[in-house]
Amino acid sequence: MLISLVGKYDTYEYDSQNQMNSTQKKRKFSALYRGKRKTDGAFVTVKYLKQDSAIQHSDHKMLIEQFLFGVSALHSSVVKTHEIIETEQGYFIIREYLQGVDVKTLICDPDYSYLQNALFSCQLGEKMCEILNELHSNNIIHRDIKPSNIFIEFNNEGKIDVHNFSLKLLDFEMAQVHGANLFYFSKVPFALVYSPPEQILRQTAVIDQTSDLYCLALVMYEIITRRPPFYSENPEMLINYQINKILASNSRISREMLTFLQKASSKHLFKLPPIRYSPEQNREFLQEGKQNRFQSAEDMNVEIRKMLVHIREKINKRKNQNVFSRLFKK
Repeated sequence: MLISLVGKYDTYEYDSQNQMNSTQKKRKFSALYRGKRKTDGAFVTVKYLKQDSAIQHSDHKMLIEQFLFGVSALHSSVVKTHEIIETEQGYFIIREYLQGVDVKTLICDPDYSYLQNALFSCQLGEKMCEILNELHSNNIIHRDIKPSNIFIEFNNEGKIDVHNFSLKLLDFEMAQVHGANLFYFSKVPFALVYSPPEQILRQTAVIDQTSDLYCLALVMYEIITRRPPFYSENPEMLINYQINKILASNSRISREMLTFLQKASSKHLFKLPPIRYSPEQNREFLQEGKQNRFQSAEDMNVEIRKMLVHIREKINKRKNQNVFSRLFKK
């Protein structure tokens, strides 16, 4: 089936039964496509919301548009939204088209092995903390920080500039703004592998800026180790790991980095399954665990910058040793 979005964008393929030819990515609650604006031929990204109930009426749509326009103005590294279009098929969010790769691809693709290290992880962490500091200062919690929502842009040569790369933070459908959900969901979805315990246990009152920092720590861990921080093919076991397990040591990660990431992802370790406690007890335990995290993005960034200095010093020292070694051999 072909859809033309109210005459503003070229038609593109959309088939709810078979999206393989047209979808960039298939997601549980949305699907991504590439479109082209008719006025100037510029490419755009089109995000189709599979849950029609996420936007409930025209006033709500206008509120979301105003938020998405405003949040992109807060920081240049937040993806820009052009408009939201409603058709008989549902709602489509039109945003800027980016050229590059998301961090999930970067972690999995051997072509980017030169970025799967502590230096790049800290560089990304530094940039993300700057974005999150701006969002949190405006009472916005992203609630969906994960590798696929962090996009690394190519430079003019179609490559990633290791020393000065640009990134974009995507997808604000799960955002919490001044304590309220931006989009309407019967149950707010979450990324199981990267979400903090308070989000998995649906303790909305406990979710705050440290929840985003928890997610960022898990992303940084995966960039270095090239493996998810917590994983099991059994969903129940995975939930147990997320709620009740700390980040494990790994041969690719230094003790200093691990200590830092464990602090950022600090949590209460439940002696019994959370279902055995009252909601009030769970909230108390979750709050206790969060107290040991970095309390702001700026606090976390201070430590990241210290580690960047240390990592660069080690790299330079290694380079100098290699130079002297080659001279000696000659």
